[in-house]
Amino acid sequence: TKISWSYFGVELISGLLVALVPMGLAIVPAVLWVAVFLILLLITLIDMRLQIIPDELGAALAILGISLILVGGVPYDWAGHLWPAFGASLFFAGLIAITRGRGMGWGDVKLGFALGLIFGWPGTLLLVMLAFVIGAAVGVTLIAARSKNLKSALPFGPFLALAALIVFFFGPDIVSGYLRLLG
Repeated sequence: TKISWSYFGVELISGLLVALVPMGLAIVPAVLWVAVFLILLLITLIDMRLQIIPDELGAALAILGISLILVGGVPYDWAGHLWPAFGASLFFAGLIAITRGRGMGWGDVKLGFALGLIFGWPGTLLLVMLAFVIGAAVGVTLIAARSKNLKSALPFGPFLALAALIVFFFGPDIVSGYLRLLG
């Protein structure tokens, strides 16, 4: 039988992550960061197909976040990672409460916590904002193409994962560029 192009795409993306993420990092943080992005790729695939984010994968990301803090693979101390983790979780939980569970799932809350541990401040804030911008752009495009409507479900995990990749590679440049704009 024929093999779907999606398998090739996943293999290609995985290879690119393994090749590009570790550039300029010490070996232990590089391995941890590669693991973070491979798990985010897995979360993306599962969320797109089943619209769930497995608790085990969120827990694995949280453990990787703690590990990155312990080995110095991230720039801030514990407080610089714990507050954003709880802040992201509370923000997403608030969205669940406001939308009565129709706007976001609990997997996104747990993923927000893990990403907060990993990216700290201000990376988590930038990541969440980018995820919403990317999600809105994709949603509007799908609605314009008549693939989705305003009541269609759209998994949010893939947008968080893509935003995490953008923040990893370009976060400091985006933040400093934004601050320069503000003067």
